[in-house]
Amino acid sequence: TDFDWRLHHALTVATGTPVYTLIINGFAGLYRQMGLLYFSRPRARAASLAFYRGLLSAARRGDATAARRVVQRVMEESIALWTTVEDEGAAAPVDR
Repeated sequence: TDFDWRLHHALTVATGTPVYTLIINGFAGLYRQMGLLYFSRPRARAASLAFYRGLLSAARRGDATAARRVVQRVMEESIALWTTVEDEGAAAPVDR
């Protein structure tokens, strides 16, 4: 959760648009709280690891289009993860 927070915070800073950083800072507490729930799921951890690897690969190549695709894919996967009940049988963290 901490690594993920620092990564996304750094990405908002890298955009050069301070409003993005202000927005994410406003959600810091909620981000960390929900991150603990999200990362407690093996499927979510695997999806995030694939995201980190894909983003790193695109960054090393300087390929902004690939980075955008990686981010879009992980957002779609995250939405699916948040709206389903995982194998632990816990309630989904958001309403359907």
